[in-house]
Amino acid sequence: MDYIKLDHSHLGKFLAEKSHTWSPSTLKSERARLRQVIPWIKYGPQYVLEQCDKQKKKPYTVKMIFQRIAAFLDWAGCEDNPYRRFLEANPTFFRRSYDRLKDVRKLSQIRYADVIEKIKTSNLEEDIKEHALKILTTGARYRESITHDKEGYVKGKGGKVRRLFLKGARQYTRSYTRFYRALKKEIGLTPHQLRKLMATELARNPEVSPRDLMEIMGWTNMITAGVYLQPRRESKLKKLVGELNEPQV
Repeated sequence: MDYIKLDHSHLGKFLAEKSHTWSPSTLKSERARLRQVIPWIKYGPQYVLEQCDKQKKKPYTVKMIFQRIAAFLDWAGCEDNPYRRFLEANPTFFRRSYDRLKDVRKLSQIRYADVIEKIKTSNLEEDIKEHALKILTTGARYRESITHDKEGYVKGKGGKVRRLFLKGARQYTRSYTRFYRALKKEIGLTPHQLRKLMATELARNPEVSPRDLMEIMGWTNMITAGVYLQPRRESKLKKLVGELNEPQV
């Protein structure tokens, strides 16, 4: 299909298919995002960039818009997908609007064992408590945590199949909003922060290699693993410099 002919009726069908894999909150936000940009799509990537700039959208938000448009056009069977070509030709064009390393350092101040204990002894309902521990102890994304099979195999981000090393947890069957709000109120962390905390704890272990971290967390980008491993790297370098400058006996 020619992407110029796509309209809101096609968007409805696209989102209907995504409802099986996206959480209700994600579906709601992406519907609003795509409904706004549908009229822009036919004018091409440069026009979309200009409109985003006029509305002072942050780089990460613009990147998300391009990724969603590209996925929408792929779904519609557009052979000539200029948004996909733009993303592939400009992998570093978009920059995150926050310092990911700063976020990791902040999480590194939280003790993993303390969070586990806090969840176990909290007033959370049992299904929420059990699901929070599942995400924290496996590093699963929320969608992965509700779509894996009995052996823990799941199709994650980018269609990559990986295994979650489960401990017999049941599937959570109620709404994401209920889970998110209860967790944030009682524990002070979001579901995704639980996943990040797992990655931070793994990265502390000197026996965990970058490849190990990537496989467990389902990442395809070595740079992401490097961000989480940076505090460990800095600690090692600090120790080496300290040993070098110790007074000689």
